[in-house]
Amino acid sequence: MILGLDTQGFPLWAGEPLDLPPKERAVLELLIRKRPHVVGKQAFADAAWAGRPMSDESLARCISRLRRALPGSAPGQGEPFRA
Repeated sequence: MILGLDTQGFPLWAGEPLDLPPKERAVLELLIRKRPHVVGKQAFADAAWAGRPMSDESLARCISRLRRALPGSAPGQGEPFRA
């Protein structure tokens, strides 16, 4: 994948900005900044949910929407998401 961040921290695909909803954008930014390390659930809650309660289901939905939004990205269920 050709993922990066612009100078303001917005995700880029092949140098072009990705039009993502705020939570998906925050999750992808976190994954890009932390790669190749594993990101814990609390880090996602802090980055995208701003301290509000986050369920496992809401995080899974967010990751699923993010996967569908990335060009050429269609990992199967159970495959790790690699930024």
